[in-house]
Amino acid sequence: METELFMLCALPHSVSALNHFHVSLFVAPKISPADDRVLGDFRIFPDWAQTAKTALRIELFDQAGVIEAEPLLDPIQPQVWRAAFPADTPVKGNRVPEWDDRRWRSFSARATHDIAKALHMATIYADPTSPPAPSAHPLAGPLTELAAKYHRVKKFGSERRQVYDESLMTADLDGLIESPERLAVIERLVAAEGNWLRKIALELHRCRRFYERPESQDDYRERPVPGAVSPTLPQQQPEFHERCAMAGDHPALLRALGLVIDLKVADPDRLRRSRWLSARAAIDDDFSHGRSNEVRCQVTAEDAFVTVAGTPDWSDGALRLGDEDRFAVLELDTDGSAIKTERFLWTLPRLLASQANGDPVNAATPAHRSGGFTVARTGQALNTQDRLARQLEVQSSLAGGDPPRLLTEDVCRGLRIEVWDDTVRRWRSLHQRLTDVTVLGHGMLLDDLEEDGFIQGTSAHETPGKAKSPIHVHEAMFGWEGWSLSAGRPGKRVRNEGADEIVEDTPSAPDVSPTHPILITNEVRPGSLPRLRFGRSYAFRAWAVDLAGNSRPHELDPPPAAPADAVAAALAGTLGVEDPARDASARLGVGLRVATNAALQANRFTEETVEGQGDLGHPELEPILAGRLRERRAAVDPTRAPLLSRRALVAEAVAAAVNDPHEPFVTDVAVRSAAGLAHLISTHLTPGAPLAEAAAAALDTVTALRPYLRWDPVPSPALVPRDRYTEGESLRVLVVRSGVTQDLTTLAITVTDPAAYAAAVATAHPGLDLRYHDRSERHLAPPKTSQSQAEQHGMFDLAIGSTTPADHLKMLGWALREDGSFLDLDIADVDNPPSRVDQLNVRLEHQAGPPHADRTTLPLAKPGDPLPPGQYVVHDVDDLVLPYLPDPLARGISLVFPEAGRDRPIPFPFGTEGFTARYSGQWPVVEPFRLVLDGGGELNGAVSGRVLTLSLPPGDLQRFRLASSLDRADLDLFGPWRGLPPSVRANPDVAEAAADGWLWGLTPFEDVLLVHAVPRPLEAPRPTKILPVRGIGTTSVVLFGGLDVHGPSTDSVAAEARWVDRVDDLTLPRDEERRANGVAFTTPVQSYEDIAVLSSTDGEVTVPNLGKVRLHKASHEFGDTRHRVVTYRFRASTRFREYFHPELLKPTDGDPIDDGRSVVGPEVVVSVPSSAPPAAPVVHSVIPLFRWSDGTEPEQPMARRHGRRAGVRIYLERPWWSSGDGELLGVLLATGGSDEFGPPAPDDSGFPFVSKWGQDPAWISAPVRRRALELVTLDNLLHTSGFDDRPAPGRPVTAPVRLPLATLPDRPEVTVVGYKPRFNLDRGLWYVDVALDPGNAFWPFVRLAVCRYQPNSVDGCHLSAPVRCDYVQLPAERTTSVSRTDETHVRVVVSGPIGLRRQPGRGGIDTLAAAVDENRRVIARLQRRDPAIDTDLGWSTVAADRLTVRGAGDGEVAWVGELDAGAKLPLRRPGTASDWRIMVEEWEMLPGDPPAPADTGPVIGVFPIWERRLTYADEIPL
Repeated sequence: METELFMLCALPHSVSALNHFHVSLFVAPKISPADDRVLGDFRIFPDWAQTAKTALRIELFDQAGVIEAEPLLDPIQPQVWRAAFPADTPVKGNRVPEWDDRRWRSFSARATHDIAKALHMATIYADPTSPPAPSAHPLAGPLTELAAKYHRVKKFGSERRQVYDESLMTADLDGLIESPERLAVIERLVAAEGNWLRKIALELHRCRRFYERPESQDDYRERPVPGAVSPTLPQQQPEFHERCAMAGDHPALLRALGLVIDLKVADPDRLRRSRWLSARAAIDDDFSHGRSNEVRCQVTAEDAFVTVAGTPDWSDGALRLGDEDRFAVLELDTDGSAIKTERFLWTLPRLLASQANGDPVNAATPAHRSGGFTVARTGQALNTQDRLARQLEVQSSLAGGDPPRLLTEDVCRGLRIEVWDDTVRRWRSLHQRLTDVTVLGHGMLLDDLEEDGFIQGTSAHETPGKAKSPIHVHEAMFGWEGWSLSAGRPGKRVRNEGADEIVEDTPSAPDVSPTHPILITNEVRPGSLPRLRFGRSYAFRAWAVDLAGNSRPHELDPPPAAPADAVAAALAGTLGVEDPARDASARLGVGLRVATNAALQANRFTEETVEGQGDLGHPELEPILAGRLRERRAAVDPTRAPLLSRRALVAEAVAAAVNDPHEPFVTDVAVRSAAGLAHLISTHLTPGAPLAEAAAAALDTVTALRPYLRWDPVPSPALVPRDRYTEGESLRVLVVRSGVTQDLTTLAITVTDPAAYAAAVATAHPGLDLRYHDRSERHLAPPKTSQSQAEQHGMFDLAIGSTTPADHLKMLGWALREDGSFLDLDIADVDNPPSRVDQLNVRLEHQAGPPHADRTTLPLAKPGDPLPPGQYVVHDVDDLVLPYLPDPLARGISLVFPEAGRDRPIPFPFGTEGFTARYSGQWPVVEPFRLVLDGGGELNGAVSGRVLTLSLPPGDLQRFRLASSLDRADLDLFGPWRGLPPSVRANPDVAEAAADGWLWGLTPFEDVLLVHAVPRPLEAPRPTKILPVRGIGTTSVVLFGGLDVHGPSTDSVAAEARWVDRVDDLTLPRDEERRANGVAFTTPVQSYEDIAVLSSTDGEVTVPNLGKVRLHKASHEFGDTRHRVVTYRFRASTRFREYFHPELLKPTDGDPIDDGRSVVGPEVVVSVPSSAPPAAPVVHSVIPLFRWSDGTEPEQPMARRHGRRAGVRIYLERPWWSSGDGELLGVLLATGGSDEFGPPAPDDSGFPFVSKWGQDPAWISAPVRRRALELVTLDNLLHTSGFDDRPAPGRPVTAPVRLPLATLPDRPEVTVVGYKPRFNLDRGLWYVDVALDPGNAFWPFVRLAVCRYQPNSVDGCHLSAPVRCDYVQLPAERTTSVSRTDETHVRVVVSGPIGLRRQPGRGGIDTLAAAVDENRRVIARLQRRDPAIDTDLGWSTVAADRLTVRGAGDGEVAWVGELDAGAKLPLRRPGTASDWRIMVEEWEMLPGDPPAPADTGPVIGVFPIWERRLTYADEIPL
């Protein structure tokens, strides 16, 4: 049904007779067309203003009846209505939106704000002086546990790994946040979440989804659609009801249009009895077109006539902003902080993975921004739902003819915000403005109208273009960024056009076909705004603005209603005199605080735990290396941390505060004390009420005082190069170079200073254009700021409110510097605006390498555009002129050297970690410093004027943190500083450190590296002692020891090795030597090292009184377990290769040792032990060995002695050298001479794997004392004991040692002596001669036990598996002496052990001789050689004699005889004549088998046949 009605709403305003009106009548047209119509189709509203002014009769009434009132009709201008609402204005139905079936999105602005602030502070607490590592972040552990289910398996080649997948997290949290549950249920479930971190994640996820609006996201495309353009929102079409609503922003316009008619009541006191107000209106006495309602009202103590609230949000027309459970004042940019915090939260798992991968990352939270203040209403979305339901209820009542009773919430159009500045102690409105209203077709309606605007507060909105999209409601009621809330900032506008931002003047002419033909411009009423300044404290109050644009009458800035002292006393009972420290994070619970405290304690434990305390890898080397370290470090340890470093002091203060439950985790900076609020409350009291009651009531409608603080830090100084970068340089890397050469003969090193080196390089390589200099320079300029931030620091206050043109001109000159940059060729002249002055010697340089994009030139085509990759600007001047506005809080530069002062336990502030230097000049003309790096004999620094000079000795690197320094008085301007626990802020040492630029949350730093590069290290790597160690079975060797190094200039040390391998290749005739070489290992060297300690593993230990020592894994892989003797030479390479052109590091021509970038140390020879038992020897055969000797007869000059000693020769199969060079054949002996050990033998022979001997049972002879062969049987006592170390044939080459037979069960221990094998080329066999000393044993049997024996072996690997040789019988030893008794006679004496076949019986020498003669004949012959025959056939016997036994004793006898030559022979010692000799033969006779009968025939008795054999023969020349 088509209707044309108007709603009438009587709005109370005042009961004071002094007010020019008391009630405002708001008229709301409501046309419900059957279809789309235009305004001219209707009867009442085509000329409504004329009707209201001439034909409308109004009656005001309340519960008591009609109230006489006069309508004030003069403001109505019918011509304005006609221009604003022409007859062709479209008309559509106007209905309250029905969103009951929609999902609603919102998030807790207060919770996300507090989360962002608390998490940022927790990150600062984790490490106040350096951004914490991801693993040290308080959330690392809890988040790892929470995100464990957000991983999926991903294939990397053939490997499958668990990887973090954020989409799983999104889906999990969406399960609640994006569920179809009603908003109230979702908020209740989030509030009830028991896991504190998941609750934080849910709150942040609500914010993320609020802005992402998933329903608006299109499907992902790999590539953009060709020719696609972003859709634009359609222009809104004009509509009657919407145009009426637009006019509601301006009360004067409403009155001109007749939509608000003020009523002046004849008797204002009559209104004091009104409980509600209503009105009806007749057009030409026809009341049928109007609909009435009842507005509940009441009178306040100061005669304000206000509506009655239906909710606790309001109190007498003012928001109850003092109720902190409902309203919150937020100091951060809430939305930006929440989104950045949410992104950080879910980026942290990736940062942890990057840290585990060894990437240089930190977990610093993003810096927050101070965007002014925001006042948020908790649960605003639910409140909006209630208001929508209320509107439907009102609409239903109207439709049913039942006048609804309206409350404050029903008639509130918006809010008027007023700000208390506690510095000037005045209230200021944020809505006072000058308004111009122009109506097309009418002209200017209002010109510079002074009026108070208002802000409409939170609105509900949908996603454009998406049907049934969720409804979005933000909790922010209003925000203040330092400007008006009812007038725009003056200046140009920025319009986006494609990828470009177009800056242009705001157009003043209206659109030719506007949606609304009413053009409204506003500007701030001069002098009306408060100043938003850092450090000042502010409070807010908010007044309801009704549909007529009215708010509760009050004086904006009244004088105090009572003295401040009296107000403070009245408030003391409610608030307390002092303001206790409150925790701004209290609403979040204690989960984050507990996690932060746990992380601090865990990090402290990690720092205090030193791995491998005092262990230098090998006990034998430890005293040697420790002594060398003491010698080189000279009792100064550059790595020992001071007892209380500045960093530790700050960290300890923070950790103690976090651990103290009485300290707030994040200090709430709001002022709530009686003394602090007294001046504020004294201007907000209700007149006439008792002071205590009025003061308590005033607290209900104003916020606490809250300082405006800066949350974004002061950036580090800007660095600007003075010249082109050379090799390895960049903006934050400064390099100078010295030359280094080494004499490879003496290993002496020579250093050339930077100036001489630069000149030499330029002469030797003119074509390289290196431009090396003796210094490197950077300008250090204060960081840039914006004009708005500088204004918030009060830097432009001189011109604000000033009437002096010179002040304005001065500020203009400053403001023109805002957009300056180092890329400008000229800059604003601050003393003569708008003139500009040239910047001298500005040019663009490019880094070496292929360009990434086309190079640009100055001036830039588009100012503000970035330079292409690889290009940078250079300012080649002594004194840089700052082209922009500097940050007002950047008072100077701060240089912190983290490694400084660690050699002495000096507590802060007396340490030497860094220094600050203050900029000269006055803001904004601040004068930058110039940093100069040069070379010197020692580390040095000086500040002179604007020049900071740092000198480095050759081969040194110095890294310092560059930050801005602050004034200590400025610390209270920072939000992070004020958020610290009170005990931390009260600590003067912490405050000093903060002002000096140590706290990254206030003054983030950049690392600057100073380099004095050298092409070679400054010290040759000289070994202290090298000890090889191998494990059983390992194919590599670990070298333990130490190398003298110059850590600052040495990048790495390589061990170059060469050796000779003995190889017995069966395809070759015999064994051979093969030479080998290679790099055994390369190990990096840390800059702090002066001795590189070689060890089995890489690591770091702390040695008491010596400090930090780095261990280097020194492992040489050979690929086998063999022993070899290796010559090592250590080569140290420069740390500075990237700082030199490759041409400068080429090796010297023709020198095989020099590589152009290293120095070498002296060679050292190392015996690398075998790490596995040798292979068991393969014995080919064992034969007796005759060891002949020839010498003079002791004490007899005319005699000569020959001897035959016993032994065996062992032939061995190839190959040899299974365990490497030095492999021997070991003869195994029973330890202690007893072979009764080890496992039981199958017979009574004792342990089988030791050498044994025994008596020949066929002879009666001297007995063998022990079955086990003894050492003295193999060697003589002097040789065995080491007194005689001369080599002798058949004798051992090693001393006897006791070693286990590791290849046998129970590892029995034996004594082993080693024999060196030799090779018989004719037989193709190895052999070993083993000399034996059987003593008086006669024809003993010997069975040797042998093995391969590698003396150079690790424990347990010396001996191979044992092998038993065949039995062999040793011939009797004989000694023959020949002496001259006269010219014709020669005496012969033969002696040695004998064996008998029978006991000789009793008797003397003759009886013994007879027994000996039965089986033995010793014959001596004197022979002469025929000179004509030079072979053995030329000898003939001149005389012969059977020697007679003349002496005996201890199993031995001596045969003696004398031969007559029959002629005179030269009388001299035998041994020189070549034509005369003595031949001695010993024949042994043994009974054999009897002859066979066939051979003898019949005989009486059977007698054996005696056999004889030659057992000894020798010849001695006369």
